[in-house]
Amino acid sequence: MIEIKEMETLEGKARLIADTYGLNKQLDIMIEECSELIKAICKYKRYGDTKNLKEEMGDVRLTIMENSYLLGAEEEIREIIDYKADRTISLAKEAGLIKTEGE
Repeated sequence: MIEIKEMETLEGKARLIADTYGLNKQLDIMIEECSELIKAICKYKRYGDTKNLKEEMGDVRLTIMENSYLLGAEEEIREIIDYKADRTISLAKEAGLIKTEGE
């Protein structure tokens, strides 16, 4: 069980929600939230609606935190994100889109 003190952090809140509802329910919620994010992206591109886009991005980010915790994969996912960010930066440098100091 999560301690009250831990609920003061975003991670603690995500873990409490995750522990309360469980993996199956939170995976269903993540599917729903990803669908809503896709719709919000379309509305942003069409009408410039940033409010809904930000809200749905927050929902998806929260469900990712919850499910990462429930799968015991928080650190592994951080490592994957770090690797993918480095790879994307490297590709952008190769394409001349990012210049480092001294270039």
